[in-house]
Amino acid sequence: MKVLFDTNILIALETPGEILPESLAEMVRLARELKYEICVHPAQVEDLKRDKDETRREVQLSRLRQYPELDDPPVPTKAGLQALGWSEANDNDRIDNLLLFATKRSAVSFLVTEDRGIHAKAKRAGIAERVHDAEDFLAYLREQDRANRSVQTECVNVETVSVSHLDSGDALFDSLRADYEGFDGWL
Repeated sequence: MKVLFDTNILIALETPGEILPESLAEMVRLARELKYEICVHPAQVEDLKRDKDETRREVQLSRLRQYPELDDPPVPTKAGLQALGWSEANDNDRIDNLLLFATKRSAVSFLVTEDRGIHAKAKRAGIAERVHDAEDFLAYLREQDRANRSVQTECVNVETVSVSHLDSGDALFDSLRADYEGFDGWL
């Protein structure tokens, strides 16, 4: 699943020389562990390119390059924007609308933003359950992680361990070794 973080969250994650809040670090770690792909919208790159501070602009753009960019995200028509009740008074509104529209059209599963205006637009468009603030998205990821772990450990007589901790000489592997030539090399 793909997730977009609003530009302000990405900047907080990628600002060198600043202490990263523990909750944001945990959010990114859990998202990666749960196989969420954190990506950027091309409009976010465009947004950062407008920064008049050349040094800050280049630093932020260089850090954004570590995230995959959404390929060919959907673009709303003017009539589509009107139908959704989304205004577009300036470039910031346009970029917000592009992020929201990518979410509405399921180019991404979630949008994470602290922008209350984006949350209001998401509610009007019927996608509020897919647009979270950082705290709510972290809570969602924690719940997904707990559910994932309970499924993995539901069997009381089975212990989940890394392959590197297995004893290849264990009798458990005897029948596999007998049936599959090269089993030891594979293991």
